[in-house]
Amino acid sequence: MVSFAASPFPDVPHNSWFHDSVAWAYANNITTGFGDGTFRPTANVTRGEFITFLHRIAGRPATGNVVRFSDVANPASFYFGAVNWAALTGITTGFGDGTFRPRLPITREELSTMMFRFARTRGSDTTAAVAALQRFPDQGSVSSFAIESMRWATNRGIVRGSGGRLLPRATASRAESLTMLYRYIMDVQFNPSHANPPPQPGGGHFIRHCHINGFPSANRWVNRGEWVPDMIVLHTTAGSAQSAINTSFRNHGSNRTSYHFVVAGDGTITQIVPLTDSAWGNGTTTGTGLDSHIWSTHPVVRSRPTNANHYTVSIGFADAGPTAAHTSGHISPAQIYAGAWLIEHIRFEIWRIYGLTIPINRSTVIGHNEITPRTTGHPPGGCPGPLFQFDAIISRVRQ
Repeated sequence: MVSFAASPFPDVPHNSWFHDSVAWAYANNITTGFGDGTFRPTANVTRGEFITFLHRIAGRPATGNVVRFSDVANPASFYFGAVNWAALTGITTGFGDGTFRPRLPITREELSTMMFRFARTRGSDTTAAVAALQRFPDQGSVSSFAIESMRWATNRGIVRGSGGRLLPRATASRAESLTMLYRYIMDVQFNPSHANPPPQPGGGHFIRHCHINGFPSANRWVNRGEWVPDMIVLHTTAGSAQSAINTSFRNHGSNRTSYHFVVAGDGTITQIVPLTDSAWGNGTTTGTGLDSHIWSTHPVVRSRPTNANHYTVSIGFADAGPTAAHTSGHISPAQIYAGAWLIEHIRFEIWRIYGLTIPINRSTVIGHNEITPRTTGHPPGGCPGPLFQFDAIISRVRQ
């Protein structure tokens, strides 16, 4: 379970890429910010602060007042219990001189190492292919102690580099560190097999689970040639998420109503088919009928001589309000948070699987009515609806 609330910090704008990770951390008592009411997202996160974040996710276990590092000797310091816990569990071993250096800004590779060891204590699968680091030109600058952890972190999408580089010895900001923690928690929640049991900081309604099923063979991509997914299409339905899921399987013969993902009103995400398969959610053909791609209002879709399902990933948002034409398209805050995380997740997976980096904007993240306006109601009434919050979702996705 992962609970959300709007961030209370004035320096964490609602539409910032780090808002949702900070809001998650605040809602789950992982961070309270500073005494002046700010969060200071661009400030460096210190080693003591990051260990404290991990300790709070773990439920703040007590470990006594034994002094384990010469520079962490005051039980009144906010990080004392967290550092003791981290030393006892093997999450940190400190430095060779017997210090922990709690006020030192943490580096990206140190952060990854602590998260890697933390993940192991939670039962997560921390294996990763050697090739996971080979995408980055500066992989050789990773310190020997951090190679295994950076391999895991990049393979799981927790660390995604900056400008195509790992920058392992660069410091991490407070916003970046919580974003990496948020990605780890979401990865575990979205893929339950990656942790047993999965960490559950706090409580709430924002539950992620993944149902990857053996979809009918008719949905497999056949002879797709050079086509790889490079666009994301958003849909809405006035019905429930379960109804959308059921319809996806029941109507697999026509393949007109299936999605890759369905997002419920409370933010729960269900994956129906893998990204490597077509979901046939966009209902286009290459003919001249009303469902043909030639009627698309999107220039890329209109110019491509193939079914749009061959290069798109579909997300269906359930519980959108009805209108005479289709739905109002207005989705809940939980769905906005979920949609932003999911789009970032899809973008990473496309890069990981196909080596393709797609920008996230209104040219690549489009509505169903831009694909087949003749069969989804005339704009602006067509799916996903005139009130759908495109900007609220896209602005939160870190490029």
